[in-house]
Amino acid sequence: MVLSADTIIISKKGKILEKPRSETDHIQMLQMLRDEGTHKVVTAVCAMAPIEAAIDPGYKQETHVEETTVKFDPNGTATPSSSPPSLSYIYTVAILTCIQQ
Repeated sequence: MVLSADTIIISKKGKILEKPRSETDHIQMLQMLRDEGTHKVVTAVCAMAPIEAAIDPGYKQETHVEETTVKFDPNGTATPSSSPPSLSYIYTVAILTCIQQ
């Protein structure tokens, strides 16, 4: 079985954000998301497993996409003068939000 997943962030203005390329990019991304208010975190998951039937060999595939709206605390720490929360923290909050719904 193969299980894979990927997450992107979509800003309020529709810009698709992936993983930051540098610390500066990371801070700018978090500041933009904070300043825009809300954004969406989208995670896609795919599971594939071989079909063992001799008549119809191949793979069975299941996919799921989860979308969560996230809002930064306007008093958050995403500023250059302090340590910003990591994107993995944002993803974790988004996943926990999905689970709670």
